[in-house]
Amino acid sequence: MSEIIRLIKINHDNLENREAVYKTSLGTFIEGDGLTAHGKVDKFIRDMPPEKRYLGWDGSVYPQYKLEREYLK
Repeated sequence: MSEIIRLIKINHDNLENREAVYKTSLGTFIEGDGLTAHGKVDKFIRDMPPEKRYLGWDGSVYPQYKLEREYLK
């Protein structure tokens, strides 16, 4: 079985005229080139530039990141 990992970035918009929390897909990773899918995500995150963290009006710190895993048969 092959593992697929999607990296999702969750941001918060302080404007009141649209949805406050929104998600953006940063990439889909699958094993190859001598790395597992998890290894590729790790390398991608290490190579990202530093980001400023901020407090949304809902009391949570943003940006947040989420991994979504799937398995191919």
